[in-house]
Amino acid sequence: MDNQTPQYRKEELTLGEVIQYGGAYLKSIKKYFVHILVFTILCTALSFFYYSSKPSLYKARLSFMLDEDEGSSLSGMNTILGQLGFPIMNQRINISKVLELSLSRKIIQEAIFIKIQTPNGSGFLANHIISTYSLDKNWTNEEMDMAGFRFSHSEVDSFTAAENKALRNIAVMISGTPANRKNALIQTDYGQNTTIMSYVTHSEDEIISYHLTKAVFDATSSFYVEKALEKQKSTFVVLSSKKDSLLKEYNRLEYRYADLSDRSTGIFSKKLDIKKDRARAEMLRLGNGLSKLEENIALVEFGIENSTPVLQIIDAPIFPLEEVHISKIKSLLIGGLIGLIISIGSVLFVALIQLIRKPN
Repeated sequence: MDNQTPQYRKEELTLGEVIQYGGAYLKSIKKYFVHILVFTILCTALSFFYYSSKPSLYKARLSFMLDEDEGSSLSGMNTILGQLGFPIMNQRINISKVLELSLSRKIIQEAIFIKIQTPNGSGFLANHIISTYSLDKNWTNEEMDMAGFRFSHSEVDSFTAAENKALRNIAVMISGTPANRKNALIQTDYGQNTTIMSYVTHSEDEIISYHLTKAVFDATSSFYVEKALEKQKSTFVVLSSKKDSLLKEYNRLEYRYADLSDRSTGIFSKKLDIKKDRARAEMLRLGNGLSKLEENIALVEFGIENSTPVLQIIDAPIFPLEEVHISKIKSLLIGGLIGLIISIGSVLFVALIQLIRKPN
């Protein structure tokens, strides 16, 4: 048998090989230096013209805080925990709920169908967004001609296919999707320590940025408060209805008792006395029930008034809005860096392929 030493593949580079590869890379960079320089200059120029041609964006920022549970049994405990530096119970959950709710289509459709004043007259905010971004032209295809499309009403339940398509596209444009919020017109944020929330809108039109930010806040605030108090208000309605029913029955018995009293005047009748006693006992029972109902109704009213969550505005956007655009220096740096990375990376990749194919 031939005793042969098995050949193993080397998995580590020696110092000599590292120096060899490094020298080859440097030679390649020197060899293609002019190409690298030209490509970098080209990318820098393209970046400059690209960002220079983009319209300026108008920034509207609205900050607010959530004030709730003032009248609840947990408010005192929350205050103590907050002073000790512990997170307030359920506060972060509610903040996440508010911010996620703000980006839902339910809120967006409430916001975009407000009437605003534009240079072309009064109309829906949604129509002004369509006009500003020429969305109707982008939506037009072989299946559906959307040229010149504008909303004529805000009854979402009766929308046509074209109106539903426009609504969905505008909603995605404003809030993005759950998987991608990066390029949305509205961005949400909150401070980890302060728990102050904010909406920031960037759009090409000052009117859109201003009204969209405020409209989203108003719609979110109304919906959140309404849903937070829904159970308590439902309880109040049920108790009030029960009170009305008992009050009618109490009034009926009161008239019956008065009638029996009139009929028994000057007459001794054991049967009338029994009927009067039963009516009076029933009135007393209903009276006690009414008193307890009124106490419960008062407690529910007090709870609604004192535990109503409030989204309190801290800073609202005001005209003129901040105009945002990428500076010329930044656009040059972005283009130059991208061009340098691509060109040098390409040269090094080619050099590596040549080294691998080169026979030992």
